[in-house]
Amino acid sequence: MTLTEKVAYLKGLVEGIGVDETTNQGKIMKAVLDVLDDMAFTVSDLEDSTSELYEELEAVDEDLSSLEDEIYGTEEDDECDDDCCCCDDDEDVYEVKCPNCDEEICIDGSVLDKGEIQCPNCGETVLAVHPCLYHDMSNQFMVWLWPEEEKAPSAQFDPLSGYTLRIVDSLNAFREKINILERGLDDRTVEIMKLLLFAQLNRDLDVVELLFHELDEQTMDFRFVAVLSDGAEQYAAMPGAVYQRMNEDVQNYLYTPGGDFARIDIAWARDALELLHELG
Repeated sequence: MTLTEKVAYLKGLVEGIGVDETTNQGKIMKAVLDVLDDMAFTVSDLEDSTSELYEELEAVDEDLSSLEDEIYGTEEDDECDDDCCCCDDDEDVYEVKCPNCDEEICIDGSVLDKGEIQCPNCGETVLAVHPCLYHDMSNQFMVWLWPEEEKAPSAQFDPLSGYTLRIVDSLNAFREKINILERGLDDRTVEIMKLLLFAQLNRDLDVVELLFHELDEQTMDFRFVAVLSDGAEQYAAMPGAVYQRMNEDVQNYLYTPGGDFARIDIAWARDALELLHELG
């Protein structure tokens, strides 16, 4: 017997024994039964909502499993031809391209984990960068580090419609994008700020890369680090008020489609700034 049925039984029992509702005891008993009736319906609604929530969570879990298969692939996807250098015995071997001489290098996982590779062809020591997916469930965003030439896996997954999905091709951009999104900032607005600051700094400096560094919690200034052509670094700042004003335009006029990984960088910011100028 459900809670609602038990309350209905009590109400019928009270009516059956002929309780006089005009007396003080009768009024109290009627009020108690009314409260119990309301509580029973509330509990029933909560049980229905909980049941629906469990069903939705099971559906999300199944979709997440499908997404993992889509992104990471299955064991069958990892098979390759026998003449590939990646099939060397039982050890994991990877093919990477040297950014200095463009030669293909075969290395094992232990070398890749050290973070540096010395090219046997030109002798240049370079950073070892391989695909990596960063998933922040609490802040609801994913960032793909995808340095490969082929297209990155898609994320055509409805439950991720509320997620921020980004893709980058360098380790610096990967760290920066995570730094921005973990602070709850709109990376589109930050990229436009970087574009404006880059143009300003390049009047006097030879800047080759500009990266978001931190948000000063006291002054609310946005701090960036500029990497110069000689390898030196210089810090620059922009007022938080610039972010606030620009973010309003970004939110109102710029739309970034969801459901797949988007590349939001300086090139995107240049196109977006032109569009904002046309609209403004």
